[in-house]
Amino acid sequence: MPTRSIFIAAAVFNIIVALVLLFGRGHLAPYLGLSATTGSNALFADLAAVLVGVFGALYFAVATDPGWLRPVIPFGIAGKLLAFVVVMFHLAKGDISWTLAGPSFGDLVFAFLFWLCLVRG
Repeated sequence: MPTRSIFIAAAVFNIIVALVLLFGRGHLAPYLGLSATTGSNALFADLAAVLVGVFGALYFAVATDPGWLRPVIPFGIAGKLLAFVVVMFHLAKGDISWTLAGPSFGDLVFAFLFWLCLVRG
């Protein structure tokens, strides 16, 4: 799979997650096992969603010029790996269910694909 396609797929993945967290959280919360967020908790959930979206925009930028933006790929790897680790930590603690944790395996797959893009140049 070429670098451009990998980063476009990652961008779409992140943008969908960000939009769901920003606009669909209230509707999808019961299906995903999310607690209702209000007050400062809602603020932090929205901030997290925006950051996920910013990473999605960055992945689109990498897709357009992977050579010039190669130095940011390790940050994408770190972001994907850390997201996966945090989700698995909360799964292990019993804070969340597999329904919510499952999509995080996409982050793990993208981290590996980003690494392949980095080492293969």
